[in-house]
Amino acid sequence: MKNLVFCFMLLFIYTSIYTQQTPSTNIKSELLQEKSGEKIIIPDVKINIEDESTIPIEKQETSILKDKISNYGRIDVEELTKSKASDKFKSELSKERQKEDFSLSTFKFYYGMFNNIIAEMNTGRRSGNLNYLITYLRNKHDSLGYMNNTYFNTEMNIDDLNGDIIYSVSSNVDLSTSAGYYTREIGLYNSPINITESKNNIPARFGILYNADINTMLKGDIYYNYLYLNHKMGTNYNAKNLQEAGTTLDLETHWSRDNFLKISGKYEYSCFNEDKFHFGKISAINKMPLFSSLSIQFGLEADIYNYKGMFWAPNFMVFYKYSTVLSMKGGIYGEQNNLSTEKILNENQIDYQQTLPEEKWVYLYSIQYSPFQFINLRANVSFHQYQNYLNYEYIPETDLYVFSAISNIGVVQAEGIIELIAFENLILNASYVFRQPDYDKLLFFNYQSASIGLEYTYQPWGFSFNTRLTYRDAEKYLRDAYLDPKLIWDINMSQAISKDFYIELMLKNILNQEYFERPRVPMGGFSINAGVRILL
Repeated sequence: MKNLVFCFMLLFIYTSIYTQQTPSTNIKSELLQEKSGEKIIIPDVKINIEDESTIPIEKQETSILKDKISNYGRIDVEELTKSKASDKFKSELSKERQKEDFSLSTFKFYYGMFNNIIAEMNTGRRSGNLNYLITYLRNKHDSLGYMNNTYFNTEMNIDDLNGDIIYSVSSNVDLSTSAGYYTREIGLYNSPINITESKNNIPARFGILYNADINTMLKGDIYYNYLYLNHKMGTNYNAKNLQEAGTTLDLETHWSRDNFLKISGKYEYSCFNEDKFHFGKISAINKMPLFSSLSIQFGLEADIYNYKGMFWAPNFMVFYKYSTVLSMKGGIYGEQNNLSTEKILNENQIDYQQTLPEEKWVYLYSIQYSPFQFINLRANVSFHQYQNYLNYEYIPETDLYVFSAISNIGVVQAEGIIELIAFENLILNASYVFRQPDYDKLLFFNYQSASIGLEYTYQPWGFSFNTRLTYRDAEKYLRDAYLDPKLIWDINMSQAISKDFYIELMLKNILNQEYFERPRVPMGGFSINAGVRILL
């Protein structure tokens, strides 16, 4: 603990000295939006810290990829987790022309096999200093299955309503608030005990953003989430609830793309039935250039829990860029995933007894090579050292899976990606991922996957087409039993009838493969959905 405090002190002292010696430029930060009087609804402003295990797509300034037609955040037919439509739509609004008063609304409706109905409505407006956004998603179908296969007999209903408001008090201060209601009902009839699951979530958040100057931003918020879980097993009910409240504070100073400082703090209190959890997090990250082509990023993160020992990880990355042709990075960082509403919404369990967070250090090296403007090659190699890994464990008595924490698991991962732009309106991309753990009893662990995709747009006709073929390697679902490898083929098409009216077609799992996205949540066979998208 003393070493950790000492590291934070050194980082703070060095950052203070360096900040005083670095003259402030008049270059507006790429990541700060225009002054609040000129902006529309936007997502939270964040500095893009390049510490992910997957390689970021660093597009060239002249790349045609920047001009791709957006699909306004399509919602997949099989999506069972909380909708991200609100964030996606806010991102689209932020790209529109800055006007004194501006509004943009969309409506989408799809109908397909298994009585699948998808309805999505978004409306956003900026009027003076007031910005608001309201989104609603309805996703319903009778079954994901086909024929009499009991593994494909899952029913689902999702309703997701979100509202966001941003009010510009002055040119430097913004107030924001958001609230929502999310409910999901799903029947897992592939278990002998006949499970029906329902989840209800009510999130609320209030925040303030202060732009101290053209380079510095201070942002804080408080939030509350209420999650109610209810499982019916035969004639018995198992109900639980999770309440969490917390606050976050972020200070970001940005002098240039390769020169920024970010300090973050978070405290969260949660009550899961009768169990009470406290979680605190503090992190500091500083990126600075050494030469025109070389920069470093260094920092530290500490996560403190009341129910387990502290987790900490360094954040150190070295970046090298040779013009727009070659770039490399390598270093170490940490990640953790503690118990939260968002985590539970992404899982399907009964008891949720495993509350330990998943924690790991990641050692990463990646390279990106773009010999020509129309081709982009990327590759990375990483080693993930898990202090805690949450593995699936099968319970024969209930025919269900639960999480079991395993300590000190290592996973080697290699990834390669190629992107090719042909004829300015045709994009080809392919990827391959290989993962190898040092523990052979991991269930539903994907060792290999590969995909190849094609995107074609013809703007004079308002036509877009994209297709993707994905290979999923065999996965172990019992100690000595494996699911067969799968080949998943999807096609999406969109045709503009007028400037604001589109008809769209989605073909899912064309090869009619049986596969699982997660245990006991099977994806159905071949399905067709057709619908319209209207810009209002």
